[in-house]
Amino acid sequence: MTSFNEGFPFSPGVASSTGELTVQVVYAELPGHPVGVDGDPWIEKMRHDVDGAVTSLETLSGGRVDVEVRELVDWVTMPNDETAYPESGDQAWGHAEMTAFVTDAVVAADVAIDYADVDVVWVFFPWVYPLAGRAQATSDLAIPVDGGAVTRAVTLPFVTDGVLTGTIVHETGHTFGLPDLYDTSSRSGASSYIGKWDPMSDADGEEFGTTVEFMGWHLWRLGWIDDEQVTCVEPTSLIDVTLDALTRHGDSVLAVVPTGEHRAVVVESRKAERFNAAIPRPGVLVYVVWTDAASGAVFIGPRDGTEFPTDAEGFANATLVVGDRYTDPVAGFTVTVVESTDTSDTVRIESADAPTEPPVDPGAEPVPPADSTATPAGGTTATLPPTGSDPTGAVALAVALLLAGAVLRSSAHRRRPAQQHSVSLR
Repeated sequence: MTSFNEGFPFSPGVASSTGELTVQVVYAELPGHPVGVDGDPWIEKMRHDVDGAVTSLETLSGGRVDVEVRELVDWVTMPNDETAYPESGDQAWGHAEMTAFVTDAVVAADVAIDYADVDVVWVFFPWVYPLAGRAQATSDLAIPVDGGAVTRAVTLPFVTDGVLTGTIVHETGHTFGLPDLYDTSSRSGASSYIGKWDPMSDADGEEFGTTVEFMGWHLWRLGWIDDEQVTCVEPTSLIDVTLDALTRHGDSVLAVVPTGEHRAVVVESRKAERFNAAIPRPGVLVYVVWTDAASGAVFIGPRDGTEFPTDAEGFANATLVVGDRYTDPVAGFTVTVVESTDTSDTVRIESADAPTEPPVDPGAEPVPPADSTATPAGGTTATLPPTGSDPTGAVALAVALLLAGAVLRSSAHRRRPAQQHSVSLR
């Protein structure tokens, strides 16, 4: 069984998130529900969504993944009707039911497809009850085909008014090994942990047919930024770190504060650009990562004086601006935004009982955070060792323990039914 986690490294069996990702698209129809007929717009609708997802993935990766999509234009007809593939509950398939559906679709298309070098199969199908209404992904298949075996697949139910661009990005994230970042036990599908700050939480962008930015921790895990772009900081440090806007993949992307064997606080700069163009409060996003949780492994770190957000508005306004502070309740340190520009944010990380200088707000009178006094900043930057090297020192040891992660078993991660533009239900 393939493992999904928020630690390093990914488990064997997941698709590579760098280099070329070869995707085979299969369009499957059900007996009694033909859609691949002359004049039917389904293919063009699906191509539009696929093109959007491919562009998004390549853009988000900074060009480090090249998605090659192959398409079987002819629809394949499933050997059984929809009653043979009923949902297992909560409008989703269990692993056995999903495997049965994907196997029949893959085998039906085998006569026309060479799967030999295919990394993942995307199976589109028109949703009818009692089929699963949620898009799902798995990397735990072993479907024998000419030229080898299909091991990874995404199932993508669609309806006439559905747009699957963000859904495809989300499910492809699962094939890379990323877990869900929303409450999978919630039947309402509410994004209960980080809102639209990562497609593994809520993949639908503000504009019709777009997605959202991956958080910096995922950029790092996916190999879309390097160790040298990450600053590791001890909780007891006193240090200022200037962070480039996440979308720019600059020299300084993340500050990471390990606070336990499987816990870290991550700090990044979010500006109103690219897929973040509509965010209402550009600033610093602070979040807590647990590497030993199967789902909901990331939570927003609320700024001092506020509670953990629970709705879309709260998540969207959870960023820190100049003068705002996050105090970590576990490790007893603070993150304070001391300066901001159009392309970066500077944060001060220090022990919670340490004095601090007032923040710098260009064009406005500096207003020091409550309970603070001025003192010069000091400390040094602890940099992560290159991947695979032997960690040395207390900070590197803490990072090594954190990145060891915990292996979590999951057979078929699934996306909640979308409330906006994605997969509609009955």
